[in-house]
Amino acid sequence: MMTCRKYKVAGHLFSVRADDGDRIWEQMQESYSPFGTDEVGEERFCLTIVSSLPRMDGELVYSNAGEAEEGFPDIALYKGEDGLLFEITQPGSDKMNARLLVMRKDSLRAFLLLDGREIDRWFSFTSAMNICYIMSTSAYSTELMHASSVIYKGWAYIFLGKSGTGKSTHSRMWKKALGDVVLMNDDHPVLRVEEDGTVRAYGSPWSGKTPCYKNISAPLGGIIRIIRAPYNKATSQSPLQAYASLRSSCSLLNWNDDLAEGRHACLESIVAKVPSYEMECLPDEDAGRVCCEAVQRKEII
Repeated sequence: MMTCRKYKVAGHLFSVRADDGDRIWEQMQESYSPFGTDEVGEERFCLTIVSSLPRMDGELVYSNAGEAEEGFPDIALYKGEDGLLFEITQPGSDKMNARLLVMRKDSLRAFLLLDGREIDRWFSFTSAMNICYIMSTSAYSTELMHASSVIYKGWAYIFLGKSGTGKSTHSRMWKKALGDVVLMNDDHPVLRVEEDGTVRAYGSPWSGKTPCYKNISAPLGGIIRIIRAPYNKATSQSPLQAYASLRSSCSLLNWNDDLAEGRHACLESIVAKVPSYEMECLPDEDAGRVCCEAVQRKEII
């Protein structure tokens, strides 16, 4: 028998369907339960875990094979008459771990076939959920970011940068230096431009290696790109620099015009409203103080 459970992230409602005894429900418990809901309303997408998928011939329209950032899966995307087919292979796996068939009518419907080791199946489920979330929310001024985020004095701040540059470390340095800091999410916070123009950051069920799954949000007070350096210095970024920083940290590349246009409009709105900085820093407590002092001096537009 199939079980269906609903979740809400950054104001977007979606559901997951799988067999009652599927291991995925136990795996989802810690990260997804804070976002569980019984709310009735329009769902952005529904993802169903299946035991088989029909064969689909299609044209290869996107692939990041050999180009994926370290720790991220290889993804190939095929476009066919029945929809889009994603093939997902996790790092270190010797075979494909998931096939995700996505179809859209009034709402997005997705069907996921998992394979391989349990850890690869779980990571592939996460990748599939990220894909569905991005595809179904791009038209609603919403971006899933690759970043670490904190809340301080009622404002959210996100730290951007390539893997290994110290985003998570910088979040810890804020908490160590300032004390009254809450880690919102350590890998994939969500940014959304609300109907009134306010830019807000949200926690999500996707937090990488740090188990931080908080259903909380706050207005975005600053965007900070972390760069390793032998000193601590915060410099304001121009709107163009801020746009480039955000764009490079958005989860998943664009593969069609609709996604590209939605992302462009969302990022333009964000950089017009929120100050952005480049933080050259050491992994020390003083970096947290220097960065916080810089962003606190800047008045939110």
